[in-house]
Amino acid sequence: MEITDGELDALCDQLTLTACYWSSFDSLSHLDDRDSMDPGRGVYQMMHLLLPYLGPDEKEQIYLMSRDYL
Repeated sequence: MEITDGELDALCDQLTLTACYWSSFDSLSHLDDRDSMDPGRGVYQMMHLLLPYLGPDEKEQIYLMSRDYL
């Protein structure tokens, strides 16, 4: 993983925000069908936040693993 200290701090904040507020975001984006809320989509988003900092092999692993959360 190639990431500067500043990028790491920002990434940690973004991951924390996504983890803490995903359910609120998901419920607001599905007002007509609250049963379609899916925390897996939040996990998918969090995994994809890591992509810019990973090498090609690690990116491929994230792509493969993240499919399980859609």
